[in-house]
Amino acid sequence: MNTTTIISGNMRVTVIVVTYNGSKWVEKCFESLTQSSIKLDVIAIDNNSIDCTVDLIKEKYPSVTIIETGKNLGFGKANNIGINIAIDNNSDYIYLMNQDAWVENNSIENLIKIQQKNPIYGIISPMQMNCEMTRIDKRLSVLCSEKHCPGLISDLYVNNLRDVYDISSVMAAHWLISKKCFMKIGGFAKIFKHYGEDDNYLNRVVYHGFRIGICPSVKAVHDRETRIKTLDSLVNGLEPLFLALSCNVNKNVIQSLILGFSFYIYKSIEIVNKSHSFNVLINLIIKPFILVTRLPLVFRTRRLTKKGLLFP
Repeated sequence: MNTTTIISGNMRVTVIVVTYNGSKWVEKCFESLTQSSIKLDVIAIDNNSIDCTVDLIKEKYPSVTIIETGKNLGFGKANNIGINIAIDNNSDYIYLMNQDAWVENNSIENLIKIQQKNPIYGIISPMQMNCEMTRIDKRLSVLCSEKHCPGLISDLYVNNLRDVYDISSVMAAHWLISKKCFMKIGGFAKIFKHYGEDDNYLNRVVYHGFRIGICPSVKAVHDRETRIKTLDSLVNGLEPLFLALSCNVNKNVIQSLILGFSFYIYKSIEIVNKSHSFNVLINLIIKPFILVTRLPLVFRTRRLTKKGLLFP
């Protein structure tokens, strides 16, 4: 993970980038931070990379302070280290950025200006683009539809874009989080190992009265267009997404659990139809019994969320 502190006048912003075997992106990711229109101080926290990620950062970006975790903490727990650093440093903003992502020189500065004008937004994101900057990220293009982001497409067509639009969800490859928001929400919930933690965080943000926004005039890159989802990743992704739905305190617990189990069954059928694998079928049949054992943690996470307690 990489944590960067930006100082502009009396303002302090911490940028967090989780790193894990990301040597192919080190230069583009970290170089974009050094070229930012706002001065950055960088702390990198690495999730026990076994490639040359850490060595490259040390060699090319000696001003970066690297914290090596010694094990793979996953996305949420690694980011929590940076969030705690940001809180200790009295940061005004946190910027979460993936290791396979980079920003334009004025991306972060412009996002801050927009958020300052629209403080109701706890999290805002730039338009996340492919690495050639020729198209919007595939997932984000779906989220920019009228259903998830009212008004954006219409305003774009008539050339009357606003600075920021409400959006139901946005990938954590690029999140600017205000101090008021992260001091209320805290870090990522411990119940998540990998995947689902960003959905849960956004649900908590909304529950506590903040809005989530997308800024069409600000661009940044998320280089994942060629990434292929394997069968294992689809199967492994079911549990965290079930947990994210079950922990959503914007719905009552019965509604959340029904949605969680319904989603699991629907996606399981979809995966079995794709794989035609007996082993996968057996695994998916057994898994719901394991999910039931996770329910005490679901209930605890929901209670803590409603109290607004931090997840260190």
